[in-house]
Amino acid sequence: MSSIESKSSHPMATALVEYSQSKYIQPKPENVTEFRIYPGEGISGAINGRQIFIGNRRIMARSSCYTAPEMDDHRGASIGYVIVDGDLVGEFSLSDDCRTGAAEAIRELRSMGIKSVMLTGDSRAAATRAQRQLGGVLEELHSELLPADKVGLVGDLKARVGPTLMVGDGMNDAPALAMADVGVSMGL
Repeated sequence: MSSIESKSSHPMATALVEYSQSKYIQPKPENVTEFRIYPGEGISGAINGRQIFIGNRRIMARSSCYTAPEMDDHRGASIGYVIVDGDLVGEFSLSDDCRTGAAEAIRELRSMGIKSVMLTGDSRAAATRAQRQLGGVLEELHSELLPADKVGLVGDLKARVGPTLMVGDGMNDAPALAMADVGVSMGL
């Protein structure tokens, strides 16, 4: 098991590529065929005739691999899996640190009557870790969400609270960004 700490809000793919390169492994995307993205789950592709899936627990069923040990997520990490031809061959964890000044910004927004809510595809443990780092300033936490779940929650917030601004940093946020009254895309 490897532990990969992503110190900014890089998507999983960027963190994995950076980690691989730090171990002198160079990506060769030209060798990948049948590449597919499964929003909120992960990716798959074939390399040298072998089918590879990389993603969260949801990718397991898609890969025909149903035996994944529970990894210890007490550190607040999101857990990922690597499956080759239906066999689990690797596990990893990713975690983000909250940006400097985020808690202060959220407190300032709250003082203006603006509610802050977290919508994330990451694990409950990862969302709770972020809330702890922020000193408990988020009013709601929603975790383990698929892109469609985020869209539904943005629609719900618009109905309950009013005009809604969504900030997103990955491709899985694009549908919710479009649903919000204002969408702010960071690093897409």
